[in-house]
Amino acid sequence: MSIIRVNKSKENPYLIMNKTGLNDINMTLKAKGLLTYFLSLPDDWQIYEDELIKHHKDGKDSIKSAIKELVSNGYMTRVRQRDKNGMWRGYEYTIYETPNHNGLSNNGLTNVGKSASTNKELKPSIKELSTKNILHVLSESEYESDTSKTFLKYYKQAIINNKGKEHCKVSENNQARIQANLKQLEDEGITAERWIDEVDIHFRDLKANNNGSIIPFLKASMRYFDINLD
Repeated sequence: MSIIRVNKSKENPYLIMNKTGLNDINMTLKAKGLLTYFLSLPDDWQIYEDELIKHHKDGKDSIKSAIKELVSNGYMTRVRQRDKNGMWRGYEYTIYETPNHNGLSNNGLTNVGKSASTNKELKPSIKELSTKNILHVLSESEYESDTSKTFLKYYKQAIINNKGKEHCKVSENNQARIQANLKQLEDEGITAERWIDEVDIHFRDLKANNNGSIIPFLKASMRYFDINLD
């Protein structure tokens, strides 16, 4: 193999980085490339997924997948940001040159499950979510596990917060399908915190004419969870 290199000078700047990430067999070349790009940026650079998509040929799904790899392998943490009114304001990212498995998880919680100080009071806990005035078209009592109940409870609250209305009515067949899909996501290891992250992103990008039904969201499970639901 021959490698043709350029002369390194002020006019031809270069990057010095630890090779741990490049040699990590648990990551794809796509994720390694994104890590290298992040490490080439100034330390105070603000990362926005929309800007990454705009300025690179990779599509949204590809970049989201690479980010998830970096998070799961300890090279990135991200904390959800909300304003004083509880509105979604994206993520605050931290990039690590070598894996950091003692910091924050990708949902803005510490590894021991307590709220991180940087994310404190940005969002109510799941237990604090109001269930008043929610039309129980989808009855939480019919969902066997606490996790599936939390999935449904948060989605219904998200419709109220983002669309100003309760969930639309669904048929018995669709209700059974929703129940099965939520159980499958739980069986695949999707946590309540991960569900909350993706629901927030879903409503952030939701078109005005979309009624917010949970059914299309579940149909897009490959995009949000990398899982093809039955």
